[in-house]
Amino acid sequence: MGVLDFFKKRQKQLDLPPPPPPEFLQPELPEDDLELPPLPELEPIGPEETKATNYEIPPLEEEFPLPLEPMPKLEEPMKTIEPQEPIDLTKEKPETKSRGPIFIKVDDYRNILENVNVIRNKINESDYIIEALNDLKTKIDSEFEKWREEFEEMQRKVMYMDKALFEGR
Repeated sequence: MGVLDFFKKRQKQLDLPPPPPPEFLQPELPEDDLELPPLPELEPIGPEETKATNYEIPPLEEEFPLPLEPMPKLEEPMKTIEPQEPIDLTKEKPETKSRGPIFIKVDDYRNILENVNVIRNKINESDYIIEALNDLKTKIDSEFEKWREEFEEMQRKVMYMDKALFEGR
């Protein structure tokens, strides 16, 4: 029996009989004492031709029929198609000269200014969030460093106790 045997898992063997098979209970059905009214007759929805009919299936021919006319032979060889030059889509379009001042509506200009202000506010808000996340990360890192130092201190103490116990023997 070793010193650290109490850390090992103990396997327990229980002598139990196997569970009984499940009993299937059939539900009790009500007796036919209930008298239900007869179902009303419904008119057919579609034409009467929808009923099953007997179709005659022609017998399969054992041999496939050959084409009546043989395929004509080509007198001239097929023409080969030469590849075209690839189109360069990276070419810029020629600049068009402006023909005069560009006018926009005052309402459109105000909408643009409002959108720019919304974008500025979102940027400022995201900057504040990033600063808060950096502060949180700094705090977490300092706590982690404290835990690491405490863990190393505990390791040193355990090693000291281990050394002291085994040297005494």
